Amino acid sequence: MQRTKALTAIGVGLLLTLAGCSTNKTAQNSPVESSGDGKGTAPAAATAKQADQAMVRFINATNDSKTLAFGDTMTFTGIGERDVTAYKTLPAERHDFKVFAKDDRSAPLATNSEGLTAGKHYTVIALADKSGKTSLDSVSDDLTPPDAGQAKVRVINLAPGMENVDLYAGQSSPFISGAGFEHATDYKSLNPVEARLAVRHGMSKRDAVPVKDLSLEAGKLYTVLVFQDSKGKIKVKTIKDEFTAAPTGTA
Repeated sequence: MQRTKALTAIGVGLLLTLAGCSTNKTAQNSPVESSGDGKGTAPAAATAKQADQAMVRFINATNDSKTLAFGDTMTFTGIGERDVTAYKTLPAERHDFKVFAKDDRSAPLATNSEGLTAGKHYTVIALADKSGKTSLDSVSDDLTPPDAGQAKVRVINLAPGMENVDLYAGQSSPFISGAGFEHATDYKSLNPVEARLAVRHGMSKRDAVPVKDLSLEAGKLYTVLVFQDSKGKIKVKTIKDEFTAAPTGTA
């Protein structure tokens, strides 16, 4: 009996190890395609790492167009309000990210020094607080496939009027709770069949905004972006990322 238990434990451990290796291999060797409110296809992490490059996309969470520079290079120009770019490869170096008003590049509105790691994905965000002051934030995107039959979801709260955001997925309690302003939560796995997503102000008992026109799929990663327009109205956008070399619904 003890021998049987020991062999079972070894077998389970081996399966988990193999699953983890498969997931890591997919994450390293597959391009990442972004859709929904995301755009484009990024090269595989292994390809970017070999070229000593990182992958960066830009979210302009402010209410007017912005341009983003990395060092002396104007990387994303004239990006509209609440728009999301495709990933772009940048050298794996340390420079200041600098955000400018669309038509004024004489002085940056905000800066953020960032050392990029080869083969990694980043999302750089320009946002404005309640007073209208612009700031820059950088999020390291931990893009690894979900377990078989699962989807992954995270929230980025970019709405200065919502100190905390809760995300519901068809249950009475929050699926993700307490996403603070300027905060990106970790990815969390769920069964996509259960997911009817709605965004609420923290501790509110009433839906602020349902996440419309979204059908979650197994094997995909979703970023729910919570914005606020110039009139204070909450807007929600969703980025879908997927590994193009991964079998549908599996890791």
